[in-house]
Amino acid sequence: MIKKFLKIYFAIIIIFTSIYAESNFLGGSFSEGYDATKAAGLGGAFTALANDANAAIYNPAAMSLFDPKAKSLSFTYIPSLFDIASAGKISKYLLSYAQGDLSGYGAIGAALNYTTVNIAGDFTGDSDNNWNEYVIVVSWAYQIDKFLGLNKYKYPKLSIGLNAKYMAINSSLTLSGQKIGASGYGLDAALMFAVKENLNLGIMAQNILNQLNWQAGLKEELPFILKGGFYYGITNNFLIIGEVKLLENDKGSPEIEFYNAGLEYAVDLNQMEQIKKVALRGGISIDQKNDAYIISGGGSIYMEGFSIDYTYQQYLKILLTNSIHRFGVTMSF
Repeated sequence: MIKKFLKIYFAIIIIFTSIYAESNFLGGSFSEGYDATKAAGLGGAFTALANDANAAIYNPAAMSLFDPKAKSLSFTYIPSLFDIASAGKISKYLLSYAQGDLSGYGAIGAALNYTTVNIAGDFTGDSDNNWNEYVIVVSWAYQIDKFLGLNKYKYPKLSIGLNAKYMAINSSLTLSGQKIGASGYGLDAALMFAVKENLNLGIMAQNILNQLNWQAGLKEELPFILKGGFYYGITNNFLIIGEVKLLENDKGSPEIEFYNAGLEYAVDLNQMEQIKKVALRGGISIDQKNDAYIISGGGSIYMEGFSIDYTYQQYLKILLTNSIHRFGVTMSF
């Protein structure tokens, strides 16, 4: 039985580090486990756009640029993260909320990112096992251009944002008679610079402070991540976006890991109809270090006050998975 658990233990390590390549330990899934449907459809490039509830996790600074009365709620569901057939199932859920600065003390947001792994028993009558990871995020943002003497102009606009994160793992698996589990904290910082209405520059620094404490006594620090990118609206209905992601390497220095890019084209329909707008998006994520690629495509159907979102991702030259479907709903109120 211990051999079985050890096999599963190392399989989970391989799964998460193969996809996210963030850490040599199990905490790697916390470094960037966000999987918002729209953002994935843009190749993962969302730092400089962040125009819905998922700003709370992708770039909290963007929230202070929302309309003060704006509120947004987003849900993403990934029914099967990997094709592991009879061995079990891995699913992910992401719930995000963000609202503009209505009080004058800053915009606020929150998110829950949850991963569940069901590990099937070896034989009929053998009990299944589970592995659950979740991250709770509380976000705050504030527009600071007024302190720089820019408030008399409509643009540019400058804002800062912070994320405080609680991370945890619980599992029915045991190692040497002790259940495997962990908990910890993290802090992110972000910047959004709106050059003009259709041009943004965004920066997100993840895990600037963090620690993950395992029940067995191991203390792990997650690698620092820096993402920077741009958003440009060519027209009101056509945008392009790109960003670069740098990851702290074993020597403690930032190293380029991913290039992400995407585009979106929307068609406005008759406002008298139930469907107001349809958007199509596509993107690519290039892992230049491992010569791997993720091609994505999807879209949204917009109705009064909400949209239904979908993204398909094809993984090329990446171990353990070929494709992932993401389903989402985004509400504005």
